[in-house]
Amino acid sequence: MKDKVLQYLVEKGEASPHEIAESTGFSRQYVQRKLLDLLDNTQVIKIGKPPLVYYQIIEKPKELAGENVEESDRLFLEGQFIEITEDGRFLEGLEAFTYPPNPKPENCHSRLGTGQGGT
Repeated sequence: MKDKVLQYLVEKGEASPHEIAESTGFSRQYVQRKLLDLLDNTQVIKIGKPPLVYYQIIEKPKELAGENVEESDRLFLEGQFIEITEDGRFLEGLEAFTYPPNPKPENCHSRLGTGQGGT
């Protein structure tokens, strides 16, 4: 179940597929599939290269996720921020302000590729 994999990462912050498999009792192949789903949904980032690969949870601070934002601040953001995402979505206001949730470190990878050869 993806929720257990995600829950483990929420609790630990980052972990290797092997560590998650050992802790949850799932097979490494199952954990890997679920991590790729989470990566595709931008819930985690992949750090490192085999054999030293870790997945790290992407967290939005509550203030940036739209919770606890004062109405005056929300109105300001609505008139000041726009963003066009890598996949072509147009975001405005608070949603644009909070995108992306965390900047990716230089050494992290996504399944979308780097534009340098294959994916």
